[in-house]
Amino acid sequence: ARRDGAVLLVEDDAALAENLGDLLASRGLTVVPAQNLPDVEHLSAEHLAVKPFLALVDLRVPGGKTGAALELVRECFPETPRLVISAWPDECSRAEELIRKPFDSRQLLSRIEALYEARHES
Repeated sequence: ARRDGAVLLVEDDAALAENLGDLLASRGLTVVPAQNLPDVEHLSAEHLAVKPFLALVDLRVPGGKTGAALELVRECFPETPRLVISAWPDECSRAEELIRKPFDSRQLLSRIEALYEARHES
């Protein structure tokens, strides 16, 4: 596992979350999963042993309105970069970087690697 390589993954589609988790783990990254808004509420900064260097957040997850999980991640981890993964690009704020579903996993990994490297260069 990589040092400081935790990724917060907020995704309600179990198959996609598992595939992304496997993909990230193959790169030495640790996944902190959340499938709904209550899961995200439980994962506040003080409940995690390590702070994630990145959050991958689906805009639509059960338990709240569209974007509620993203708002909570933004509040709990204000310094953590966020990539929004969604099939609904019109619902994404321009302040967030959007990865539109369906996406090319190689491009997603490339972006994640760039964010990891940038964090460790500073």
